[in-house]
Amino acid sequence: MPYPEALVAPMRAELTRLGVEELTTAEAVDAA
Repeated sequence: MPYPEALVAPMRAELTRLGVEELTTAEAVDAA
């Protein structure tokens, strides 16, 4: 069960702002 988007969005935005690359697919993880 995924976390609610309202909870995740602020954390995701902060990490992205700090330079963390978001990997949303298995292919992206394999390529990283």
